[in-house]
Amino acid sequence: RRRECAWRNAILERLMPNMLEYGVLKELLSSSSSSSTSTTTHQLIVASVKGTTELLLLTFGGFYLAQQQILTEDGTKLCSKLIFHLLLPCLLFAALLESLSELNFSDLWILPVSALFHLGLGTILAFCSLALISKCVSRISPSLYAAATVAIVFNNVNQLPILLIDALCNYYSGLNDEQHCLQKATGYSSLMLMVWSVICWSIGMPYLINAGKQIHARNSHENGSEYACVADHDQENEACELENGERRTHATVVIHEQQNPLNGFLKGVVNPPSIAILVAILLSKLPSIPALFVDENAPFRVVLDAQTMMGTCSLSISSLVVGGNLYFAYQKGFHEHKSDIAVILNVAFVRLLLIPVCGLTLFLVLRTFGWTPRSLSNDHIRLLVLLIQFPMPSANNAVAMAELAGHSQPVVSAMLLVQYALMPLVLTSFTVFILTLL
Repeated sequence: RRRECAWRNAILERLMPNMLEYGVLKELLSSSSSSSTSTTTHQLIVASVKGTTELLLLTFGGFYLAQQQILTEDGTKLCSKLIFHLLLPCLLFAALLESLSELNFSDLWILPVSALFHLGLGTILAFCSLALISKCVSRISPSLYAAATVAIVFNNVNQLPILLIDALCNYYSGLNDEQHCLQKATGYSSLMLMVWSVICWSIGMPYLINAGKQIHARNSHENGSEYACVADHDQENEACELENGERRTHATVVIHEQQNPLNGFLKGVVNPPSIAILVAILLSKLPSIPALFVDENAPFRVVLDAQTMMGTCSLSISSLVVGGNLYFAYQKGFHEHKSDIAVILNVAFVRLLLIPVCGLTLFLVLRTFGWTPRSLSNDHIRLLVLLIQFPMPSANNAVAMAELAGHSQPVVSAMLLVQYALMPLVLTSFTVFILTLL
Protein backbone atom coordinates (compact mmCIF):
# COMPACT_ATOMS: atom_id res chain seq x y z
CA ARG A 1 0.00 0.00 0.00
CA ARG A 2 2.87 2.37 0.79
CA ARG A 3 4.39 1.62 -2.64
CA GLU A 4 1.05 2.21 -4.39
CA CYS A 5 0.56 5.54 -2.59
CA ALA A 6 4.07 6.66 -3.46
CA TRP A 7 3.50 5.65 -7.10
CA ARG A 8 0.25 7.60 -7.28
CA ASN A 9 1.82 10.67 -5.72
CA ALA A 10 4.67 10.56 -8.22
CA ILE A 11 2.24 10.39 -11.14
CA LEU A 12 0.16 13.28 -9.79
CA GLU A 13 3.27 15.41 -9.27
CA ARG A 14 4.24 14.90 -12.90
CA LEU A 15 0.73 15.49 -14.35
CA MET A 16 -0.22 18.45 -12.18
CA PRO A 17 1.91 21.08 -14.00
CA ASN A 18 0.55 19.90 -17.35
CA MET A 19 -3.00 20.01 -16.04
CA LEU A 20 -2.48 23.48 -14.64
CA GLU A 21 -0.87 24.63 -17.87
CA TYR A 22 -3.74 23.17 -19.89
CA GLY A 23 -6.28 24.93 -17.68
CA VAL A 24 -4.54 28.28 -18.02
CA LEU A 25 -4.25 27.80 -21.77
CA LYS A 26 -7.91 26.89 -22.05
CA GLU A 27 -8.87 29.93 -20.02
CA LEU A 28 -6.72 32.15 -22.23
CA LEU A 29 -8.26 30.67 -25.37
CA SER A 30 -11.79 31.19 -24.08
CA SER A 31 -11.06 34.76 -23.06
CA SER A 32 -9.41 35.54 -26.40
CA SER A 33 -12.30 34.04 -28.35
CA SER A 34 -14.83 36.02 -26.35
CA SER A 35 -12.81 39.19 -26.82
CA SER A 36 -12.49 38.55 -30.55
CA THR A 37 -16.23 37.96 -30.76
CA SER A 38 -16.95 41.22 -28.97
CA THR A 39 -14.44 43.00 -31.23
CA THR A 40 -16.10 41.58 -34.34
CA THR A 41 -19.54 42.65 -33.12
CA HIS A 42 -18.18 46.11 -32.37
CA GLN A 43 -16.70 46.33 -35.88
CA LEU A 44 -20.01 45.29 -37.42
CA ILE A 45 -21.94 47.94 -35.51
CA VAL A 46 -19.39 50.68 -36.20
CA ALA A 47 -19.19 49.84 -39.91
CA SER A 48 -22.99 49.77 -40.25
CA VAL A 49 -23.41 53.06 -38.39
CA LYS A 50 -20.71 54.74 -40.50
CA GLY A 51 -22.19 53.44 -43.75
CA THR A 52 -25.70 54.55 -42.88
CA THR A 53 -24.47 57.90 -41.58
CA GLU A 54 -22.57 58.60 -44.79
CA LEU A 55 -25.72 57.83 -46.76
CA LEU A 56 -27.86 60.11 -44.60
CA LEU A 57 -25.36 62.98 -44.70
CA LEU A 58 -25.46 63.00 -48.50
CA THR A 59 -29.25 63.03 -48.38
CA PHE A 60 -29.29 65.78 -45.76
CA GLY A 61 -27.20 67.93 -48.10
CA GLY A 62 -30.05 67.97 -50.61
CA PHE A 63 -32.55 68.64 -47.82
CA TYR A 64 -30.48 71.65 -46.71
CA LEU A 65 -30.10 73.01 -50.24
CA ALA A 66 -33.85 72.76 -50.78
CA GLN A 67 -34.55 74.44 -47.45
CA GLN A 68 -32.26 77.32 -48.46
CA GLN A 69 -34.12 77.50 -51.81
CA ILE A 70 -30.89 76.78 -53.69
CA LEU A 71 -32.26 73.48 -54.97
CA THR A 72 -35.75 73.98 -56.40
CA GLU A 73 -38.30 71.49 -57.67
CA ASP A 74 -37.36 72.35 -61.23
CA GLY A 75 -33.73 71.83 -60.27
CA THR A 76 -34.41 68.34 -58.92
CA LYS A 77 -36.26 67.45 -62.13
CA LEU A 78 -33.33 68.71 -64.21
CA CYS A 79 -30.86 66.69 -62.13
CA SER A 80 -33.06 63.61 -62.45
CA LYS A 81 -33.06 63.96 -66.24
CA LEU A 82 -29.27 64.35 -66.23
CA ILE A 83 -28.89 61.20 -64.14
CA PHE A 84 -31.41 59.18 -66.15
CA HIS A 85 -30.16 60.09 -69.62
CA LEU A 86 -26.37 60.29 -69.13
CA LEU A 87 -24.77 59.62 -65.74
CA LEU A 88 -26.61 56.45 -64.70
CA PRO A 89 -26.24 54.72 -68.12
CA CYS A 90 -22.49 55.44 -68.04
CA LEU A 91 -22.19 53.97 -64.55
CA LEU A 92 -24.22 50.86 -65.36
CA PHE A 93 -22.47 50.19 -68.66
CA ALA A 94 -18.92 50.50 -67.31
CA ALA A 95 -19.58 48.53 -64.12
CA LEU A 96 -21.54 45.72 -65.78
CA LEU A 97 -19.08 45.32 -68.66
CA GLU A 98 -16.19 45.03 -66.21
CA SER A 99 -18.09 42.60 -63.97
CA LEU A 100 -19.19 40.32 -66.81
CA SER A 101 -15.67 40.20 -68.21
CA GLU A 102 -14.58 38.41 -65.03
CA LEU A 103 -17.68 36.26 -64.51
CA ASN A 104 -19.92 34.21 -66.73
CA PHE A 105 -23.45 35.50 -67.07
CA SER A 106 -24.74 32.02 -66.18
CA ASP A 107 -23.23 32.49 -62.70
CA LEU A 108 -25.35 35.60 -62.13
CA TRP A 109 -28.81 34.15 -62.76
CA ILE A 110 -29.60 34.46 -59.05
CA LEU A 111 -29.71 38.28 -59.35
CA PRO A 112 -32.69 38.67 -61.74
CA VAL A 113 -34.44 35.74 -60.06
CA SER A 114 -33.99 37.43 -56.69
CA ALA A 115 -35.45 40.64 -58.13
CA LEU A 116 -38.57 38.75 -59.22
CA PHE A 117 -38.88 37.12 -55.81
CA HIS A 118 -38.51 40.47 -54.07
CA LEU A 119 -41.24 42.03 -56.21
CA GLY A 120 -43.54 39.04 -55.63
CA LEU A 121 -43.00 39.12 -51.86
CA GLY A 122 -43.71 42.86 -51.77
CA THR A 123 -46.90 42.40 -53.79
CA ILE A 124 -48.28 39.71 -51.48
CA LEU A 125 -47.49 41.64 -48.31
CA ALA A 126 -48.86 44.88 -49.78
CA PHE A 127 -52.23 43.39 -50.67
CA CYS A 128 -52.55 41.58 -47.33
CA SER A 129 -51.61 44.58 -45.18
CA LEU A 130 -53.77 47.05 -47.10
CA ALA A 131 -56.74 44.68 -47.03
CA LEU A 132 -56.32 44.42 -43.27
CA ILE A 133 -56.32 48.20 -42.88
CA SER A 134 -59.39 48.54 -45.11
CA LYS A 135 -61.23 46.04 -42.95
CA CYS A 136 -60.09 47.10 -39.47
CA VAL A 137 -59.27 50.82 -39.71
CA SER A 138 -60.99 52.60 -42.58
CA ARG A 139 -61.79 52.15 -46.22
CA ILE A 140 -58.95 53.11 -48.58
CA SER A 141 -59.69 54.95 -51.80
CA PRO A 142 -58.59 53.18 -55.01
CA SER A 143 -55.98 55.82 -55.82
CA LEU A 144 -54.42 55.65 -52.34
CA TYR A 145 -54.56 51.85 -52.42
CA ALA A 146 -52.65 51.76 -55.70
CA ALA A 147 -50.12 54.35 -54.55
CA ALA A 148 -49.43 52.46 -51.32
CA THR A 149 -49.04 49.20 -53.25
CA VAL A 150 -46.50 50.74 -55.61
CA ALA A 151 -44.58 52.26 -52.67
CA ILE A 152 -44.37 48.86 -50.97
CA VAL A 153 -43.55 46.72 -53.99
CA PHE A 154 -40.88 48.86 -55.65
CA ASN A 155 -37.86 49.57 -53.47
CA ASN A 156 -34.75 51.64 -54.10
CA VAL A 157 -32.78 49.01 -56.00
CA ASN A 158 -29.90 51.03 -57.36
CA GLN A 159 -28.67 54.24 -55.73
CA LEU A 160 -28.97 53.56 -51.98
CA PRO A 161 -27.66 49.95 -52.04
CA ILE A 162 -24.63 50.93 -54.11
CA LEU A 163 -23.76 53.84 -51.84
CA LEU A 164 -24.19 51.74 -48.72
CA ILE A 165 -22.11 48.82 -50.03
CA ASP A 166 -19.35 51.18 -51.14
CA ALA A 167 -19.26 52.70 -47.66
CA LEU A 168 -19.22 49.27 -46.02
CA CYS A 169 -16.25 48.23 -48.17
CA ASN A 170 -14.36 51.21 -46.76
CA TYR A 171 -15.33 50.79 -43.10
CA TYR A 172 -15.78 47.04 -42.55
CA SER A 173 -12.56 45.02 -42.32
CA GLY A 174 -14.26 41.90 -43.67
CA LEU A 175 -14.76 43.65 -47.03
CA ASN A 176 -11.49 45.56 -47.25
CA ASP A 177 -9.92 42.85 -49.40
CA GLU A 178 -12.66 43.07 -52.04
CA GLN A 179 -11.30 44.45 -55.31
CA HIS A 180 -13.38 46.93 -57.33
CA CYS A 181 -16.12 46.96 -54.72
CA LEU A 182 -18.08 49.84 -56.27
CA GLN A 183 -17.91 48.38 -59.79
CA LYS A 184 -19.07 44.97 -58.62
CA ALA A 185 -21.93 46.36 -56.55
CA THR A 186 -23.07 48.52 -59.47
CA GLY A 187 -22.81 45.69 -61.98
CA TYR A 188 -24.74 43.25 -59.83
CA SER A 189 -27.39 45.84 -58.97
CA SER A 190 -27.85 46.67 -62.65
CA LEU A 191 -29.01 43.12 -63.40
CA MET A 192 -31.69 43.50 -60.73
CA LEU A 193 -32.49 47.00 -61.96
CA MET A 194 -33.20 45.70 -65.47
CA VAL A 195 -35.91 43.35 -64.16
CA TRP A 196 -37.20 46.00 -61.76
CA SER A 197 -37.48 48.60 -64.52
CA VAL A 198 -39.44 46.34 -66.88
CA ILE A 199 -41.94 45.31 -64.17
CA CYS A 200 -42.22 48.86 -62.90
CA TRP A 201 -43.20 50.48 -66.19
CA SER A 202 -45.12 47.58 -67.76
CA ILE A 203 -47.20 46.58 -64.71
CA GLY A 204 -46.78 49.14 -61.92
CA MET A 205 -47.37 52.24 -64.00
CA PRO A 206 -50.55 50.99 -65.77
CA TYR A 207 -51.89 49.79 -62.42
CA LEU A 208 -51.33 53.22 -60.91
CA ILE A 209 -52.92 55.00 -63.88
CA ASN A 210 -55.95 52.72 -63.95
CA ALA A 211 -56.59 53.57 -60.31
CA GLY A 212 -57.26 57.12 -61.49
CA LYS A 213 -60.34 56.04 -63.40
CA GLN A 214 -62.28 56.84 -60.25
CA ILE A 215 -61.51 60.44 -59.45
CA HIS A 216 -62.86 62.34 -56.50
CA ALA A 217 -63.71 65.78 -57.81
CA ARG A 218 -64.75 68.48 -55.40
CA ASN A 219 -66.92 71.49 -55.89
CA SER A 220 -68.49 74.03 -53.65
CA HIS A 221 -72.17 74.35 -52.91
CA GLU A 222 -73.88 77.67 -52.76
CA ASN A 223 -73.46 77.77 -48.99
CA GLY A 224 -69.76 76.80 -49.20
CA SER A 225 -70.19 73.11 -48.40
CA GLU A 226 -68.23 70.56 -50.44
CA TYR A 227 -69.38 67.49 -52.25
CA ALA A 228 -67.54 64.78 -54.14
CA CYS A 229 -68.31 62.92 -57.33
CA VAL A 230 -66.79 59.77 -58.74
CA ALA A 231 -66.29 59.62 -62.50
CA ASP A 232 -65.53 56.63 -64.66
CA HIS A 233 -63.08 56.87 -67.53
CA ASP A 234 -65.82 56.80 -70.17
CA GLN A 235 -68.01 59.48 -68.59
CA GLU A 236 -67.52 63.22 -68.69
CA ASN A 237 -70.52 64.15 -66.57
CA GLU A 238 -71.40 62.34 -63.39
CA ALA A 239 -74.05 63.06 -60.82
CA CYS A 240 -72.52 64.12 -57.54
CA GLU A 241 -74.34 63.66 -54.28
CA LEU A 242 -74.26 66.04 -51.36
CA GLU A 243 -74.33 64.87 -47.81
CA ASN A 244 -77.96 66.02 -47.52
CA GLY A 245 -78.98 63.96 -50.55
CA GLU A 246 -79.11 66.75 -53.15
CA ARG A 247 -77.55 65.82 -56.49
CA ARG A 248 -75.47 68.04 -58.73
CA THR A 249 -73.59 67.59 -61.98
CA HIS A 250 -69.88 68.16 -62.24
CA ALA A 251 -68.95 68.94 -65.83
CA THR A 252 -65.19 68.97 -65.63
CA VAL A 253 -63.44 65.70 -64.85
CA VAL A 254 -59.82 64.91 -65.51
CA ILE A 255 -59.60 61.68 -67.48
CA HIS A 256 -56.48 59.55 -67.62
CA GLU A 257 -56.17 57.24 -70.57
CA GLN A 258 -55.47 53.66 -69.78
CA GLN A 259 -51.89 52.86 -70.57
CA ASN A 260 -51.23 49.97 -72.88
CA PRO A 261 -49.12 47.32 -71.08
CA LEU A 262 -47.07 46.92 -74.27
CA ASN A 263 -46.14 50.59 -74.16
CA GLY A 264 -45.17 50.21 -70.53
CA PHE A 265 -43.02 47.19 -71.37
CA LEU A 266 -41.27 49.09 -74.15
CA LYS A 267 -40.72 52.02 -71.80
CA GLY A 268 -39.18 49.65 -69.28
CA VAL A 269 -36.79 48.22 -71.88
CA VAL A 270 -36.18 51.08 -74.31
CA ASN A 271 -34.70 53.68 -71.98
CA PRO A 272 -31.09 54.80 -71.48
CA PRO A 273 -30.28 52.71 -68.36
CA SER A 274 -31.82 49.52 -69.78
CA ILE A 275 -30.13 50.04 -73.14
CA ALA A 276 -26.78 50.49 -71.39
CA ILE A 277 -27.33 47.23 -69.49
CA LEU A 278 -28.31 45.27 -72.61
CA VAL A 279 -25.38 46.64 -74.65
CA ALA A 280 -22.95 45.76 -71.86
CA ILE A 281 -24.30 42.19 -71.72
CA LEU A 282 -23.97 41.78 -75.49
CA LEU A 283 -20.48 43.26 -75.67
CA SER A 284 -19.27 41.08 -72.80
CA LYS A 285 -19.91 38.03 -75.00
CA LEU A 286 -17.41 39.22 -77.61
CA PRO A 287 -13.95 37.77 -76.86
CA SER A 288 -12.06 40.84 -78.06
CA ILE A 289 -13.85 43.37 -75.84
CA PRO A 290 -11.89 42.73 -72.60
CA ALA A 291 -8.57 43.19 -74.41
CA LEU A 292 -9.79 46.46 -75.94
CA PHE A 293 -11.66 48.10 -73.05
CA VAL A 294 -11.46 46.22 -69.75
CA ASP A 295 -7.86 45.15 -69.19
CA GLU A 296 -5.54 47.52 -67.37
CA ASN A 297 -3.36 48.08 -70.45
CA ALA A 298 -6.24 48.04 -72.95
CA PRO A 299 -5.95 50.73 -75.66
CA PHE A 300 -9.50 52.02 -75.04
CA ARG A 301 -9.50 51.65 -71.27
CA VAL A 302 -9.72 55.43 -71.02
CA VAL A 303 -13.27 55.25 -72.42
CA LEU A 304 -14.36 52.97 -69.60
CA ASP A 305 -12.58 55.12 -67.01
CA ALA A 306 -14.30 58.27 -68.29
CA GLN A 307 -17.69 56.59 -68.09
CA THR A 308 -16.95 55.38 -64.57
CA MET A 309 -15.93 58.89 -63.52
CA MET A 310 -19.14 60.41 -64.90
CA GLY A 311 -21.29 57.62 -63.55
CA THR A 312 -19.91 57.89 -60.03
CA CYS A 313 -21.19 61.47 -59.91
CA SER A 314 -24.72 60.16 -60.29
CA LEU A 315 -24.61 58.60 -56.81
CA SER A 316 -23.92 61.91 -55.06
CA ILE A 317 -26.29 63.91 -57.26
CA SER A 318 -29.09 61.41 -56.79
CA SER A 319 -28.65 61.65 -53.01
CA LEU A 320 -29.03 65.42 -53.22
CA VAL A 321 -32.15 64.96 -55.34
CA VAL A 322 -33.62 62.57 -52.76
CA GLY A 323 -32.93 65.06 -49.99
CA GLY A 324 -34.56 67.86 -51.96
CA ASN A 325 -37.63 65.77 -52.68
CA LEU A 326 -37.90 64.87 -49.00
CA TYR A 327 -37.95 68.55 -48.10
CA PHE A 328 -40.68 69.24 -50.65
CA ALA A 329 -42.60 66.30 -49.21
CA TYR A 330 -42.20 67.77 -45.75
CA GLN A 331 -43.63 71.06 -47.01
CA LYS A 332 -46.73 69.79 -48.74
CA GLY A 333 -47.07 66.06 -48.42
CA PHE A 334 -47.31 65.13 -44.77
CA HIS A 335 -49.35 68.08 -43.56
CA GLU A 336 -52.00 67.63 -46.24
CA HIS A 337 -52.48 63.93 -45.61
CA LYS A 338 -52.66 63.47 -41.86
CA SER A 339 -55.90 61.55 -42.38
CA ASP A 340 -53.96 58.89 -44.31
CA ILE A 341 -51.47 58.35 -41.50
CA ALA A 342 -52.54 54.72 -41.04
CA VAL A 343 -51.67 53.89 -44.65
CA ILE A 344 -48.43 55.88 -44.50
CA LEU A 345 -47.29 54.05 -41.37
CA ASN A 346 -48.36 50.73 -42.86
CA VAL A 347 -46.17 51.32 -45.90
CA ALA A 348 -43.20 52.10 -43.64
CA PHE A 349 -43.86 49.03 -41.47
CA VAL A 350 -44.15 46.61 -44.39
CA ARG A 351 -41.34 48.13 -46.42
CA LEU A 352 -38.76 48.52 -43.64
CA LEU A 353 -39.63 45.69 -41.25
CA LEU A 354 -41.96 43.01 -42.57
CA ILE A 355 -40.28 42.48 -45.95
CA PRO A 356 -36.74 42.30 -44.49
CA VAL A 357 -37.80 39.83 -41.80
CA CYS A 358 -39.60 37.55 -44.27
CA GLY A 359 -36.88 37.75 -46.93
CA LEU A 360 -33.93 37.18 -44.60
CA THR A 361 -35.74 34.36 -42.78
CA LEU A 362 -36.37 32.59 -46.07
CA PHE A 363 -32.71 33.02 -47.05
CA LEU A 364 -31.57 31.46 -43.77
CA VAL A 365 -33.90 28.50 -44.31
CA LEU A 366 -32.63 27.97 -47.86
CA ARG A 367 -29.01 28.18 -46.77
CA THR A 368 -29.60 25.79 -43.88
CA PHE A 369 -30.87 23.14 -46.28
CA GLY A 370 -28.10 23.89 -48.79
CA TRP A 371 -30.42 25.25 -51.47
CA THR A 372 -28.47 28.43 -52.18
CA PRO A 373 -25.88 28.62 -55.00
CA ARG A 374 -22.37 27.71 -53.87
CA SER A 375 -20.89 30.67 -55.72
CA LEU A 376 -22.58 33.05 -53.26
CA SER A 377 -20.31 31.92 -50.44
CA ASN A 378 -17.25 32.96 -52.46
CA ASP A 379 -18.55 36.36 -53.56
CA HIS A 380 -19.44 38.57 -50.61
CA ILE A 381 -20.40 41.55 -52.75
CA ARG A 382 -22.94 39.54 -54.71
CA LEU A 383 -24.47 38.16 -51.52
CA LEU A 384 -24.50 41.62 -49.99
CA VAL A 385 -26.30 43.04 -53.05
CA LEU A 386 -28.95 40.33 -52.77
CA LEU A 387 -29.61 40.76 -49.06
CA ILE A 388 -29.27 44.54 -48.69
CA GLN A 389 -32.25 45.02 -51.02
CA PHE A 390 -34.69 43.81 -48.37
CA PRO A 391 -34.44 46.71 -45.87
CA MET A 392 -34.30 49.42 -48.54
CA PRO A 393 -37.02 52.14 -48.53
CA SER A 394 -39.43 52.79 -51.37
CA ALA A 395 -38.09 53.84 -54.74
CA ASN A 396 -37.76 57.50 -55.56
CA ASN A 397 -39.49 56.72 -58.85
CA ALA A 398 -42.71 56.14 -56.90
CA VAL A 399 -43.13 59.91 -56.64
CA ALA A 400 -42.48 60.36 -60.36
CA MET A 401 -44.93 57.59 -61.19
CA ALA A 402 -47.62 59.20 -59.04
CA GLU A 403 -46.97 62.52 -60.76
CA LEU A 404 -47.33 60.90 -64.19
CA ALA A 405 -50.51 59.14 -63.07
CA GLY A 406 -51.98 62.47 -61.97
CA HIS A 407 -52.81 61.58 -58.39
CA SER A 408 -51.36 60.73 -54.95
CA GLN A 409 -48.04 62.50 -55.44
CA PRO A 410 -48.13 64.32 -52.03
CA VAL A 411 -49.07 61.22 -50.07
CA VAL A 412 -46.38 59.14 -51.78
CA SER A 413 -43.87 61.85 -50.88
CA ALA A 414 -45.07 61.63 -47.28
CA MET A 415 -44.51 57.85 -47.38
CA LEU A 416 -40.91 58.40 -48.42
CA LEU A 417 -40.44 61.05 -45.75
CA VAL A 418 -41.57 58.74 -42.95
CA GLN A 419 -39.39 55.89 -44.21
CA TYR A 420 -36.28 58.05 -44.37
CA ALA A 421 -36.99 59.29 -40.85
CA LEU A 422 -37.03 55.68 -39.59
CA MET A 423 -34.21 54.46 -41.83
CA PRO A 424 -31.20 55.27 -39.56
CA LEU A 425 -32.28 52.82 -36.85
CA VAL A 426 -33.89 50.18 -39.08
CA LEU A 427 -31.27 50.09 -41.83
CA THR A 428 -28.38 50.07 -39.38
CA SER A 429 -29.86 47.14 -37.44
CA PHE A 430 -30.49 45.03 -40.52
CA THR A 431 -27.08 45.90 -41.96
CA VAL A 432 -25.39 44.56 -38.83
CA PHE A 433 -27.38 41.33 -39.15
CA ILE A 434 -26.65 41.00 -42.88
CA LEU A 435 -22.92 41.45 -42.33
CA THR A 436 -22.95 38.54 -39.88
CA LEU A 437 -24.30 36.33 -42.69
CA LEU A 438 -21.34 36.98 -45.00
